[in-house]
Parts: sequence; C-alpha cells; structure tokens
Amino acid sequence: MTDIFHLPFDQISLEVSVAVKAAVSAGDEVLKYYQNDYSDNIKQKGEPVTKADIESNKVILSQLLELNIPVVSEESSDDGSRLESEKVWIVDPLDGTRDFIQKTDEFSVMIALVKKNIPVIGIVYQPVFKRLYVSCKNLGAYVFEEGEWKRLRVSHTATLDKARAVMSKMHLEKKEKDFLKKLGINSVVQKGSTGLKIGEIAKGSADIYFTFTDKMKQWDTAAGFSIITEAGGKITNIYGSSLKYNTVRLHHDNGMLVTNGFLHSIFLKVKNNT
Repeated sequence: MTDIFHLPFDQISLEVSVAVKAAVSAGDEVLKYYQNDYSDNIKQKGEPVTKADIESNKVILSQLLELNIPVVSEESSDDGSRLESEKVWIVDPLDGTRDFIQKTDEFSVMIALVKKNIPVIGIVYQPVFKRLYVSCKNLGAYVFEEGEWKRLRVSHTATLDKARAVMSKMHLEKKEKDFLKKLGINSVVQKGSTGLKIGEIAKGSADIYFTFTDKMKQWDTAAGFSIITEAGGKITNIYGSSLKYNTVRLHHDNGMLVTNGFLHSIFLKVKNNT
C-alpha cells in the first residue's frame, strides 16, 4: 500500500508537501469531533460554524504560515495585506459544514496556492475516506484512494443527452433544477463539498456541475480550479468568463460552471439563448 504522503509528482515543491501535510493533519482534527458526535454549532451570517471548522483552521495556519506566504481563510479575518503578495494560500478548513453536521461524510478540507491570481496547487482532502486530491500546475492532477495514487482525467462525453451532472446536495435551487431539464440532462447525482463535486468531474465519474448562486467565494473553488484544470477540464463563471483569485472582492458574483471541457461551449450556448 502506497503512503499518502508519497506524492506522485516528478517534482515535489516544499509548498505542495507542506500543504498536503496540513490538509491531512486538519482532516484528522476534524474527525475527532465527527467521531465524537460533536454537533453544537453557531450561526455566522446564516452559515453554520462548528468547533471543527475553527480547530481545522488553527492546524492549517500553524503549518502554512511557516512558509511566509499570506493566507486567506474562511475562518480568519482578512486585512487585505495579501493583495500585495504574488502568492497567497486560499483555505476552506471545512467545506461542507452542513454535511459534517448531518453526518453525510461529504465534507472536505481544501487548500490552494494562488500565484498571480491563478491557483497553481490544489488540495482537497475527504477525511472520512482518506481520499486526497492533489494537483500542481503543469504536473497533472491525482487522487489517492483505496491505498494508491491514480492520475485524474476528465471524460470525453460531448453531448448533453449523455451527460452526467453532479449538483449541490444542500443548496440546489429550483432554477438550477429547471435548467437541468432545459439542458436535457437526466443523469443527476447530488454531493456535498464543492471540492468533492469537482473531483467527480476530474475523475471522469461526472461531466458537468453548475450553480447560479452569487454566494460562492474563492475558498469554495480555488483548490478545485487547479484540480479540474490539470485533469483536462474547464472552470469559469456561469457566463464563461475566467475566475480570478486574490482579488479585493472574494465573492464569485456570477456563479460557477465546471465541465469536462467538451460540454462547456454547449452549456453556454443554451444559457445565452435562455
């Protein structure tokens, strides 16, 4: 059985090595609360936050900050100083907090390294299954599951009637359900963490994911951006425009579209004709 820390890249930077260890350590911390049936939570701006979110964040910060690269995290304050740095870590210490609370197993720890506004390293760790997605710019994307590393490649599905959609489990809106019908997509599964949904497309197990919400933030997508790009897929906003990171405003105001690449222009054509 291969060690999860024995990364599959020909070149392994200190940044990716530290980030992987931080993600796995944080995942172990999260599981302490998950396994102990810890469910007490407080609401912040309508979103649940648990002790696991906070403790995971502490673990990640303690390791990433050793590299002297600024960190922007969902669970940390942002003073804007990161904008002066070419590199920045973007972190979601527990993506899928509602899934964590409801014990669906579909939550993850996500870490991305952004350079010049583009994610160049992506890490998504699903602690319940010790499933780890890792990508590095120009070096590919991989997943560690069932004790081994596998290279990630998107599917070649090129028509909507054969497309498999993966959609939000907790936030699927009526207008998104209606648009699935408009697209003619009948195969739909729902999953929790955004990183895990993107991982399914990177694996070739699904072909398309979209959301019209204006509530997505950069820590929801940065790690997945790198993973899907290195797996051969594509990620943009809902109108096909590029996503940028480490900007003043951390929201993605125009939703998100993730595909295997083949379906991207087809989706946009239907969307533009709506």
